[in-house]
Amino acid sequence: MAQPGAEYVAALWSTWLSGSIAVPLALSHPPSELDYVLRDAGISVVLATDEFQALLQPLTSEVGARLLHVAPILPGQPSAAAPAAADAPEAAPEDTAAEGARGALIIYTSGTTGRPKGALHTHGSLKAQIDSMVGAWEWADGDRILHPLPLHHIHGIVNALLCPHSVGAAVEFLPKFSPTGMWSRLRAGAAGTAPPVTVFMGVPTMYVRLLQVRRRRRVAA
Repeated sequence: MAQPGAEYVAALWSTWLSGSIAVPLALSHPPSELDYVLRDAGISVVLATDEFQALLQPLTSEVGARLLHVAPILPGQPSAAAPAAADAPEAAPEDTAAEGARGALIIYTSGTTGRPKGALHTHGSLKAQIDSMVGAWEWADGDRILHPLPLHHIHGIVNALLCPHSVGAAVEFLPKFSPTGMWSRLRAGAAGTAPPVTVFMGVPTMYVRLLQVRRRRRVAA
């Protein structure tokens, strides 16, 4: 549980490198929903940054899970702050087929037909998704994506984070979507005062709000 940024990425990869399965927690969920996910997924270790320690402490104590601190990662600082590697079982060497079949990520459904259900993705299924989208969208290492999507959904994790990282492209997080902020950032890239943004993706509501702001400015002009 971390805000979008380097700490989230470090926690995700440290979980995988330790041979464990990652279960991203929604930042917007109340304690009751977080408790449900912790219990349903059988969580043993929770990684969290400073701002979520107080929220998660009683929940992890109730389910008997360890709560570990993810230290802030400053710009230019190596991400050696991966805290889970020494606290989770080390994965034994495996062949490629066995590694691909190993669990990697549990994403919870929205719960429109009952309680949310955990959907397990393997390392192989994630790789297949990433390879297909990188090829279809022609991702390249010179790309930069502006990322405003939540990091507990498959869209924000695979499409907008793992795809660019797999080819060495840059991911610039927007912790909170703002249509005026988005337009300002895109204009800065076009003007050369900031690195140019080459990729953006969002949910339909985001595009509607971007268009609304654009129309209001045209009318005002």
